[in-house]
Amino acid sequence: MNGLAEPGEVLVSRTEEDGHIELTVSSASLSPSRIYAYPLVDSLVDFFEQLRVDAGMADGAVELVASSGSVISSGMAHAFAWKPGRSLRLGSELLALSFCDSTEGAPLMRRLSSANPTRIESDKAPMKYVVVSGGVVSGLGKGITASSLGVLLRQSGYRVTSVKIDPYLNVDAGTMSPFEHGEAQTSRNLPVGDLDLGNYERFVGVTLTRDHNLTTGKIYKASFPRDFPTAPHRSPDGQYLRPPTATPAHTRGPLERSPHG
Repeated sequence: MNGLAEPGEVLVSRTEEDGHIELTVSSASLSPSRIYAYPLVDSLVDFFEQLRVDAGMADGAVELVASSGSVISSGMAHAFAWKPGRSLRLGSELLALSFCDSTEGAPLMRRLSSANPTRIESDKAPMKYVVVSGGVVSGLGKGITASSLGVLLRQSGYRVTSVKIDPYLNVDAGTMSPFEHGEAQTSRNLPVGDLDLGNYERFVGVTLTRDHNLTTGKIYKASFPRDFPTAPHRSPDGQYLRPPTATPAHTRGPLERSPHG
């Protein structure tokens, strides 16, 4: 695969290292294709004007259009403007967007078509992780911090999802005392999950499943199904019998009292 735009499209390549975006525009109104580059913090105004002049068109001939049909403001920064599902209108022609990720000048790793945002024509870019941790102290704002970071990353054009990992020996939040742990999050795709997952869904705009909430108890149950038939401290009829249990907090005493403690 090369870095040339297909006929009737805009190839968008972001370079995070030096903070600029490169736009390759291929259109029947342009011969040959044009390549433009702007800082990510710049607005769309200069690009729209230069493209209009190159295509020999009147004022207002260039617009960036969302999938809903709404027109993107020309005052929006490049960092937020270029997303899958949007199109560039050049006169009467509607140009699809394709995306390429470039890292340190290496060959383009991914090409994502706005007509089919799930189709990847080459190897996926490696996933990167942001870990938010605050120990076992409640109320520090770990969930809000993680949700806010997700919003900022998504607004910068990244695809974002969230995973909540807890050290509880309970299988899920539904097996914990609501008086100590708080409410559980339930939805169509998430039968019982930690309440923070509700923040993630509302802030980041993603749909999460049971696989996005990981606990020590869930790992133990999957690893030792015969020895772990039901969730800890939960009776078969669903009554809440005990508080949330965790390895450091609830095994230290028995270990110290054991003969080899």
